[in-house]
Amino acid sequence: MEWYGFLTHAVISPHGIYAIETKTFSKPWPTATILVDGDTLTVAGRVPDRNPIEQATAAARWLENKLKESTGKRFAVRGVVVFPGWFVAQRSPRGDVWVLEPKMLPGFIEQEPATVVPADVALAAFHLSRYVRSEAEKAGSWS
Repeated sequence: MEWYGFLTHAVISPHGIYAIETKTFSKPWPTATILVDGDTLTVAGRVPDRNPIEQATAAARWLENKLKESTGKRFAVRGVVVFPGWFVAQRSPRGDVWVLEPKMLPGFIEQEPATVVPADVALAAFHLSRYVRSEAEKAGSWS
């Protein structure tokens, strides 16, 4: 299954590689809260039709596989779900997927240990950008 169309963003840095899913929902004031309890996520008290945590996990695995296929190296990729403008409450956060308001993401990444050497950052970024260009050319949208 190809996840290219679902991966919103990727961050490749010395502090790790991240597959980031951006989710937007209309806010029902005053209850604009995302509650994370393990693998369960509720948006203003409701469970979304599609589980964003599962989507971010799948996007991270897709990116891991794509990088392995193109570089020959295995890179660990963390899934991240961001909800612009929402308050995110972590009752019981899931360790392998972060659920955050986007302004929190840089701080979370900076707190991670540097595990990707600069040469591998460049390698992964080069291969991912080459893949994106190739897919865009196939779709006829690259100029």
